Amino acid sequence: MSNSQNQIDQQPKLNDSVTLETRTPKQSEIYDAFEKFIFSDDTKILAKLVARTLIFEKIISVPGDIVEAGVYRGSGMLTWLKLKKILAPNALKKIIGFDYFDTESLLNSLSGQDKVSMKSLFDVRGYQHEEGAERFVHDLIANAGFARSSYDLVKGDISEVAKQFVTKRPGLKISCLYLDLDLQYPTYQALNAFWDRVSVGGMVVFDEYGYHQWSEAQGADQFFEEKNIQIQALHYPCPTAYVIKPATVKTDA
Repeated sequence: MSNSQNQIDQQPKLNDSVTLETRTPKQSEIYDAFEKFIFSDDTKILAKLVARTLIFEKIISVPGDIVEAGVYRGSGMLTWLKLKKILAPNALKKIIGFDYFDTESLLNSLSGQDKVSMKSLFDVRGYQHEEGAERFVHDLIANAGFARSSYDLVKGDISEVAKQFVTKRPGLKISCLYLDLDLQYPTYQALNAFWDRVSVGGMVVFDEYGYHQWSEAQGADQFFEEKNIQIQALHYPCPTAYVIKPATVKTDA
């Protein structure tokens, strides 16, 4: 046999272990859902996935965890977990999610336009966090095959629980702080709690910066004007803006 034939024989073969004939019902369901999604006229949801992928690639070498403030039903948490599994399976990064997980208490804590906008959001989506909402997200993540050690969920008002979380974890570092809080006060308070733990080169990302019905931008502007840091635009429906932490910013930590 010639050397060229040996080289041909030694070429890696395509993995054909999953074919139309060998797909399980669950695999077929996922493929069908993917095709339905891709064949639709949607670009907004696809943009979310693209944005998170590019963000992850930017912070892949930055030390620290990914903190998502505003978990809702858990799709963001699972997106980060799956991206880590694909792009950085051996990285120390943990995915940490914060949410009220209690729609009634959240709405009761608000007033004015913030309350109107938030109530409208839950009404339009036809979904509210009720008792067991946090457990529901835990179950979703477990059913997707991720160990409890790969993530944390923190329940409560982020204006209170974020400070407690940071205080109890002196070694916490953050490579990406993803803020999906919609409103001025919790956005500002989250930045106050987490900014000093964001690593140099780490990203702070805003999901609704510049959206007219939300006050998120006011909280971001208030915080970063004090730091003399300019917020940059992202050209997606959401997320819409970000900051990269520069080396020259002094912190109190």
